[in-house]
Amino acid sequence: MYWIISTEVTFITVGPINDHPVNTVSEVRDLGIIVDSSLKFNSRIGYIVAKANTRASLIHKCFVSRSPEILLLTFKVYVRVRPLFDYATCVWSSHYNYVINKIEAVQRKFTKRLKGCKDMEYHARLSYLNLHSLERRRLTADLMLTYRIILA
Repeated sequence: MYWIISTEVTFITVGPINDHPVNTVSEVRDLGIIVDSSLKFNSRIGYIVAKANTRASLIHKCFVSRSPEILLLTFKVYVRVRPLFDYATCVWSSHYNYVINKIEAVQRKFTKRLKGCKDMEYHARLSYLNLHSLERRRLTADLMLTYRIILA
């Protein structure tokens, strides 16, 4: 069995297995990471942003308390930290500004709805709430992986 991944063609082809043809697909999902034929993660990023926006609005909708501490803790646990944005970030993390802004928009929107943060600028809100941007979290994860690779 062999894999052929071509960036010139708009699909991923897998060679025949026991002389049986295999279907051609435009995206592959492996360990929860969606990769398209041009080796971009736009589908993955769109998926996690949509899911994170849904979870963030559910937090605001379902919690009676409007305490920023409680809402922020819930956001960290269910939306931001491990479940969506930090999973395999070293694989899919993008350096394109439009992708970074798309990802940051989730946290920007959530923090703007917190009590006392509506009129603040985004970085001032992060400082006030003692948070880091999602881009900084991804850069930290990349640096930690690089450190482990070099010293391992």
